[in-house]
Amino acid sequence: MAADEEDTLILGAVYSLAQCVEPLPEEEVRIHCPHCAYNCTNRAYLRRHIRVHTGEEPYHCTFCSRRFKDRSNLNRHRRCHTGERPYECKHCGLRFNQTSSLKTHVLGQHKQ
Repeated sequence: MAADEEDTLILGAVYSLAQCVEPLPEEEVRIHCPHCAYNCTNRAYLRRHIRVHTGEEPYHCTFCSRRFKDRSNLNRHRRCHTGERPYECKHCGLRFNQTSSLKTHVLGQHKQ
């Protein structure tokens, strides 16, 4: 992808000088991954997505050697070490460390 002198290459997408001076509303600006067809409107989402291609895992667990591409996966993993169970079943009070575990529990135990 070649960019003219008036264009700027940012994270694999070409932005014209006009876009930099007078940006379009966020929902109209699509930022494209330079490695695949993925696109989004949020630069942080694109940076996280690009880690799929680069293999970068900047978030590391202080309890073990595991590394993660995004902070939310690290936080979920950390609960395995700390025993934190922030998600409580409103039917029986049982607590879980992941929302997916709570959903599975509710569907299996409290299906109405």
